[in-house]
Amino acid sequence: MWISRFPRSEIVVQTVRCSSSQFPTSAGASRMLQRLALRRIRDECDLKLKDINYDDSLFYKNLYDHQTTNYAILSAQYGNLSWEYNLLKDEYVDDRIKLRNAIVECVNRLPAEQPAPAADPSDAMSNQLA
Repeated sequence: MWISRFPRSEIVVQTVRCSSSQFPTSAGASRMLQRLALRRIRDECDLKLKDINYDDSLFYKNLYDHQTTNYAILSAQYGNLSWEYNLLKDEYVDDRIKLRNAIVECVNRLPAEQPAPAADPSDAMSNQLA
């Protein structure tokens, strides 16, 4: 195992060339440079370093992808339920209208009641006395 020791008074500067794709922002290019530099130092010096920011970014990217998939499934289920609800609501309204029309038709078919003949009060009294 090769271990390099640098005196504290010296400043160590190393240039790392990044030949990967260009980033639209300087922050993305800077992060990529940092990852490459860290990887190179880790490989050359046999260090056990973890790039926590990169690991976290992978974790959150996977979590985001998972949540995006869940959202797509839930959105599709909501669309199906909404469609079924509207269909059932329309059928329910149509059935209510048909029932109301059927009731009105039945009421119209009933014969009108004949008015009771007017009775003489004298007839009522004679029935009670008899």
